[in-house]
Amino acid sequence: MAETTWLDATAQADLVRRGEVSPKELAEAAIARIEAVNPRLDAVIRTRFEAARLEADGDLPDGPFRGVPIPYKDVACTVAGEPTAFGLGPLREMAWPATSYLAEQFRAAGFIPLGRTNTAERGARKARRARRASSSRPRAGRVARRRHRTTRCPRRSHWR
Repeated sequence: MAETTWLDATAQADLVRRGEVSPKELAEAAIARIEAVNPRLDAVIRTRFEAARLEADGDLPDGPFRGVPIPYKDVACTVAGEPTAFGLGPLREMAWPATSYLAEQFRAAGFIPLGRTNTAERGARKARRARRASSSRPRAGRVARRRHRTTRCPRRSHWR
């Protein structure tokens, strides 16, 4: 299988279309990458790996991104029966009653959702400093880390 870690969604979809990789192989590669780096970054807060594997093996919509794995941001992209917390701790386990238009469009395009990625409370622009993650003070959500500087959160450089 071709190395897919740094390929964008368009390139991954092209590999699937040409038959060079299967949707299952793409999903497995993305899952392996998440499992390798997420303990350090804390970017993926909720996974649905088994469901993604089943979807990758099944019939997928014939959209432009057929078979490409994608994590949903934990804000605005709700799926019926799955929790979406909008970065708020009290909503962490609340299953949403309806699927949002955005999630429907992602599915129709052929994407395979792998889980949820971290977000600031209500998707606010300014995230907390990563060093507060080790604070003993309780917080509503967890703070994601930057890939190369794990002492900083992803938005830190934008709001100094």
